[in-house]
Amino acid sequence: MTKKEVARLRNNLDKPSRLEVENIDNEVPDLDLWDPVDSSVQPATPSSDEQRQNEYIPKRRPKVAPSTLTRPPIALTQTGLPTQAVTAPDAGQSYNPSFEDWDNLLNREGEKEVQAEQKG
Repeated sequence: MTKKEVARLRNNLDKPSRLEVENIDNEVPDLDLWDPVDSSVQPATPSSDEQRQNEYIPKRRPKVAPSTLTRPPIALTQTGLPTQAVTAPDAGQSYNPSFEDWDNLLNREGEKEVQAEQKG
């Protein structure tokens, strides 16, 4: 620190604070912000200017369910038949399959690979 900075800080320490006890008002405020029921706040009534301004804003209509909710879904397949959203997996593909299910799946997939090798 330089000598100028030390002198400036020392001078600031000697000045009286603005927040002295005599300067602080000890009055209780009329409005309590955290009071859940405040009788001093009155609900605002719309003035004639606000009513005139609001006459051009359309009033909100109640929400109505669309008519498509009552219709069945449209199938997007070529035949027009509805399909399952997700095909059910084979029992051997589960996280904890029985040995028989897993063995059957392994044999079927193995046969597919053998046939693919014989063709190509």
